[in-house]
Amino acid sequence: MKPLVPVRMIAAGAALLAAAPSAAIADAAAQAPAQQAAQVTVARARNACFSSTIRVTGFLVPRDEAVVTLDAPGLRVIEVLAGEGDKVTAGQALVRLTADGAPAGRSPTTLKAPAAGVITRSSAAVGATAPAAPGEPLFRIIQDGAVDLEADVPEQTLARLAVGMPAELKLPGVEGAVLGRVRLVNQEVDKASRTGRVRIALEDVSRAHIGAFASGQVELARREGVGVPATALERDGDAARLDVVRDGKVEVRQVKAGVIDGAWVEIQAGLTEGESVVTRAAAFLRGGDRVRPTPETTAANG
Repeated sequence: MKPLVPVRMIAAGAALLAAAPSAAIADAAAQAPAQQAAQVTVARARNACFSSTIRVTGFLVPRDEAVVTLDAPGLRVIEVLAGEGDKVTAGQALVRLTADGAPAGRSPTTLKAPAAGVITRSSAAVGATAPAAPGEPLFRIIQDGAVDLEADVPEQTLARLAVGMPAELKLPGVEGAVLGRVRLVNQEVDKASRTGRVRIALEDVSRAHIGAFASGQVELARREGVGVPATALERDGDAARLDVVRDGKVEVRQVKAGVIDGAWVEIQAGLTEGESVVTRAAAFLRGGDRVRPTPETTAANG
């Protein structure tokens, strides 16, 4: 009868060989989640200043204009005392005129400024007969030098504007913004164009030219809030969501979005400062997915 020991040794060796692949498979399965985790760029939600603006375009116009005319046409200008661009006071003499063939010693006719302001146009010239054309004013005066931007805005926008809102305007040839405030919001909407008229008062009129085209932005609201990169937000109709990363896993979070200001969006509800979000919304991410987050370096707006 042959000994059985070699048989036991062969059986034991076979068991070890069978166990080795199973251990390798188990180790690979344990490592699989880490190897399959997608790498994503994340940003931390942070407090920032958000402002909502509306763009406006239009032309510069005098807020109020006074005109100087002659009651008796046909007089000849003998002296011009003020010209275009001059600042005048109410009652200041502007021009002296006389009638051809008037008796010697007769006092000339003097025209005075009806209000204080800046002369924007004058047709008075020494030796010329005034007015140069029937009904043409000798002088046009911007009362108090006040200038507005007059703009037509869509009726939907009109409802969001209010007197006193701040504005930043761009004037032709002027570097930097000229500050202003909404002075008038017309309550009437043009039936054909469906637009309404808005007047924005300029704070600095030293470089403003009547009739010039200008553009700018009116600030509707400004507030502090929690923000994230706008690219992180995924919208579906009125719903909005963010992919929040916690402990290496994705959590799909429903949020309430607010103002978009530049590259950042305000999150009014559903997110707190310091939480990490995937900077670019990705359809392939699902709640519970493991990810490898990489921080981004872009700073928040404002």
